Amino acid sequence: MSTTKIHIDLKLGVLEAEGSEVFVEKIYRDFKENIKLGIDLSNEKVEKSSERKIAKASTSKKINPKKTKVVRTNAKKRGLDATLVKDLDLKGDKTKPSLRDFYKKYEIKTNMERNLVFCRYLENELGIKEFGVNHVFTCYRNILGIKIPGNIKQSLYDTSIKGWININSIDNDISVPVMGTNYFEHDLPKSPGN
Repeated sequence: MSTTKIHIDLKLGVLEAEGSEVFVEKIYRDFKENIKLGIDLSNEKVEKSSERKIAKASTSKKINPKKTKVVRTNAKKRGLDATLVKDLDLKGDKTKPSLRDFYKKYEIKTNMERNLVFCRYLENELGIKEFGVNHVFTCYRNILGIKIPGNIKQSLYDTSIKGWININSIDNDISVPVMGTNYFEHDLPKSPGN
């Protein structure tokens, strides 16, 4: 019985499988479906190179790891970057606070808490019904002294796994569910004096 191996790296989100051709192909397809939740695989270069690897793996009996090429792409090529929403007004007015004033009310320690606060501000304070990763990125850029997550899309997906936000579409359909509202209103520490 021949053994088939596959090794995918997608920036150290490593998947290694070894076994029969049918088993490795099933693992690859499951991986490919699940990874679409966190990484945009519509980029043809990444998808085609991965498909070439599975085709190569399924036709050979043994793969020499020294000869296997690892395809590395930067975040921009994988579609993980975000852009500023230039017409998003975060300055506030008489009826709503600015993002900076809203942000100062809380003792935020993690990017997941930041994501929740930004989404809550966009949804409740600004009343935006359709917002996505670019809006959250714009919020990060508006607050001085905080670092933007290296992979902001993944940071948002991590926040959704926690149950604090819902993501129907990373580009324009993020919302704050009851679990996020409860954490925001009852568990998120407030700054002294608030």
